[in-house]
Amino acid sequence: MLQSEGGVLRVQGLADGTPVSVYGVNGIQAGSAVSKGGQAIVAPSLPLGSVAIVKIGEKSVKVTVK
Repeated sequence: MLQSEGGVLRVQGLADGTPVSVYGVNGIQAGSAVSKGGQAIVAPSLPLGSVAIVKIGEKSVKVTVK
């Protein structure tokens, strides 16, 4: 599950050690984390309301930073 609140992205339900990377639509990396305790928390350097691409392991999803 992926949540965005307060400018922070929280990904839950991950295997420990899963890499999570956040990119702006321009392709520049805005933050990253490695899951621990089943979750990863990333505070990307993107303004609220912007679209981010979140790469979770080998999958990618788009999310609005809220």
